[in-house]
Amino acid sequence: MLDNFEHVLDAAPLVADLLTSVASLRLLATSRAPLRVRGEREYAVGPLGLEAGSETMSPADLARAPAVRLFVERVRDVQPAFRLTSANGPTVTAICRRLDALPLALELAAPWLKVLTAEDLLRRLERDVLLPTVGPRDLPERQQTMNATVAWSYQLLDQDEQRAFRRFGALPGLFPIDAAAAVLAGREDASGACDDALRAAAGLMDKSLLLRAETSVVATCPLYHMLDTVRAYAAFELTAAGERDDALEGLVRYCTGEAGDAAQGMVGPAQVEWLDRVREDLESYRGGLAWLIERGRPVEASNIAWGLKYFWLIRGHAAEGLQWYEEILTLPSLPPAAELRALVGAAVMSYTQGELGRSRTGLNRALALAHGAGDMDMEVVAQAEDLFAHVEHAAGNVNAARDLFAHSVERFRALAIPSGIGSALSGMASIALATGDAGQAERLLDEATSVLRQAGPWFLTWALYVRAILAVRRGNPDEAIALVRKSLTSIRQLHDKFAFVYALVPLAAAAVLKSDDAWAARILGARDAVTERTGVTVVDKSVHDLREQAEREARARLGPDRWARAYGAGRGASIDALLKDIESVVAKGRSRTAG
Repeated sequence: MLDNFEHVLDAAPLVADLLTSVASLRLLATSRAPLRVRGEREYAVGPLGLEAGSETMSPADLARAPAVRLFVERVRDVQPAFRLTSANGPTVTAICRRLDALPLALELAAPWLKVLTAEDLLRRLERDVLLPTVGPRDLPERQQTMNATVAWSYQLLDQDEQRAFRRFGALPGLFPIDAAAAVLAGREDASGACDDALRAAAGLMDKSLLLRAETSVVATCPLYHMLDTVRAYAAFELTAAGERDDALEGLVRYCTGEAGDAAQGMVGPAQVEWLDRVREDLESYRGGLAWLIERGRPVEASNIAWGLKYFWLIRGHAAEGLQWYEEILTLPSLPPAAELRALVGAAVMSYTQGELGRSRTGLNRALALAHGAGDMDMEVVAQAEDLFAHVEHAAGNVNAARDLFAHSVERFRALAIPSGIGSALSGMASIALATGDAGQAERLLDEATSVLRQAGPWFLTWALYVRAILAVRRGNPDEAIALVRKSLTSIRQLHDKFAFVYALVPLAAAAVLKSDDAWAARILGARDAVTERTGVTVVDKSVHDLREQAEREARARLGPDRWARAYGAGRGASIDALLKDIESVVAKGRSRTAG
């Protein structure tokens, strides 16, 4: 048995000689780096088990998680009366997660509960995961603090590996090799840094300082990450070396380029892949935006935030997107183009939250700015007009909305932007429907659908939604259900929160038309649960009225108790469960037809 072999790796050839000389010899070595000798087999020892979603487990189930069990045992060493309860369980779990479920980190943190509450400890760890607690005196000095433990590994790295380790500390979450190359290069051109980043990543992975992440992104784009405790030390060393600003310049350059590509990708046929790509890079975007705002650099910040607009909107991050746009708008010396993007971005997010007055104020300012300055991004102006049409429609100003939609269609056609043309045509169809012209609504939807074949699937969900409303108005619930089923299939693929809230209104109305009131209650429960989590709400008054009417009728026929049970069941329903319900209803309809 050879323990802690990483500090004598030069002796690996001697180990190889022993193994070849003595056929019966077997060696077990613990090491933060492989020996790299023939016949070696690596067994990675990862963090202790801590299941996803464990914050909601019962104390008894939670206590069986290895990380929690170790932490509680060490707390009881200094506080024998400590018990895991439903009240402190989520906080204890959060502590274990913050400490990466590392045994040494848990053992060093647990004694703090002798003088702090679990909530106090978690708050301190959120500020500094390398909390300078001192471990038992009988531990080696390198294991008496987390800082010393990670420093021990850092000091064993060669000079190039130490630099890469520090630089990777500027990447706050998951990152691809291109982001690693960017922070390695800093202000320099990163075009030749990818090979250096790959070599550095391989070396740090060998020494257990960098991990390959399991993600939903395609296999051609592997992602990496550091444990929080390791990254905290890397960030400390990065600052101490005076390299933080240079590394973050590289991160900003990476984020700017990626956000520009994402802005194009998220409106095209590869929309799902780009939404996933942004999600996996989200912590890097957050880090880059925070640093740019801290440095008072609104142009780059607005470019990144605007490029992520559809991600904020589709994936239920509207509140976060709004916060970034508003922070940009507070920066001094804001150029008109950057201000225009931030104003329109903030107006979009406000609209999804049902804040029509706030959205209208921002759009008025944006359009005044565009008319007052000659050189403006016309795509941003067209999107502002399209959004203004939605705001006016939601407020009941049908004539103003119709004119704005028509004008934005013309702008988008001049710019040859299919997603914009189809979106504005769908908006015009909703106006026609609201004014009772079902034939015109259908013609506009046909035109919109034809154009949107060139755009991403998310844009088509709006046209499907308007068609489903049209089917409900015509008293055709089966057609409405079929349209919503098609929409929900795309919504599931997109992990969309915005269109989901809208699509469930005609579905609930169709359920009421079929006198399936319990199903209508479950649908509305699912819709309201997502609204509460994300803030996304239906702002179109006529559709809001349709939702209220569906609820009134279902409540009246079910009675308060049956309504409450069905509605409560729906609040926990997944999109898969909703699609399964639709399949069941469709199958029943086929059975009746056959009979």
